[in-house]
Formats: sequence, C-alpha cells, structure tokens
Amino acid sequence: MHASVKLWMMATKCFQSSKRSGERTTASERAEAYGIDLSLLDDNLLLTPSERLAQNDAALEFANGLRDAIKNARP
Repeated sequence: MHASVKLWMMATKCFQSSKRSGERTTASERAEAYGIDLSLLDDNLLLTPSERLAQNDAALEFANGLRDAIKNARP
C-alpha cells in the first residue's frame, strides 16, 4: 500500500475517533498526532517571503549544480 494511502487512512481513523469523543482538534494537532513533523513548516513561516524565495533560489542552484556534476561524471 502506498504511503500516502496509509497516511490518509490514519488521518481518517483519528479524525473519526476525535469526532466520536467530541474533541475539537486543529489540523496541525491531528498532523502531529499522526507523527508528522511540522517544525520545518513552522520555521519557514517565520521567514519573510523574500527570505523564502532566496532559500528556494539557493536550493535550485544546488540542484542544478548537482545535476550538472552527475551529467559531467558519466563516462
């Protein structure tokens, strides 16, 4: 079974269980209950949009450099 299907099944089960017990939980509380680490999302939301774009540019530059290195390393 694909991992996303398993995650969806876990989410549905937990959501149904919380509805039966009358608990009101947020999406982030449910995500944490499933074991999803939200710390990267939280950290990135503290950045300004321009800082996030700069991070994206750096990651793209790294990926392009890696792709070029692999391409040039082939015999």
